Order: sequence, then structure tokens, then C-alpha cells
Amino acid sequence: VRGDVTLRSESTGETPLLLAASCGRSEAVRELLAAGADTKSRNQEGQGVIEIAGLRTPPEEAPARERVLDEVLMADKTLRSLLLHHELCSHFKAEEVLKAVQEAVP
Repeated sequence: VRGDVTLRSESTGETPLLLAASCGRSEAVRELLAAGADTKSRNQEGQGVIEIAGLRTPPEEAPARERVLDEVLMADKTLRSLLLHHELCSHFKAEEVLKAVQEAVP
């Protein structure tokens, strides 16, 4: 990856990582993470990479969304631990898991 992986859109606050996640581009996500992209970055609406991948990727592109989420979770041990913990507590709904992850990441 060439260039600054921390650049932000002036209008939306999105970083290259957030944009790649929103498009389901797992290879780009992997490369951006390897170049130092921050998994905790958020756009102006307060959405992070996990939310964006989950909210913006159309249902028919679920495999792409899953690959993006896998890349992010492999790169961020804190997010991975939180998600695994909440998956073990099967009584949580997906929305509750997402909220817990959001609250844990500043």
C-alpha cells in the first residue's frame, strides 16, 4: 500500500480502511491493516469498521462481509476477544454483540 492509510474524507470522516470494508474488499482491508490502518477509526457518524462492514455490505454479499470481518478480527486481538466472549454467551442477540464491541472500542 502506498500513501497515507490514516487519511480521512473531509465530508464523511472515512478512512481507506472504512471504505474498503464498506465495499467488502477483504484483500484491500488486509493490505491496509498490514500498512498500519487503525481498526478503531470511526467516521463522522461514529461507525467503525465492523459496523460499516456489517451495515453496508448487502446481504447477497455476506461471504465478502465475513472475509472483511475475519481480516479485522485477526488484526485486532481486543475486538476478537470481545466477539468470541459474546459468541460464547449465545443468549445475546447480534445487535447486543455489536453494541458491546462498539462500547469497548474508543
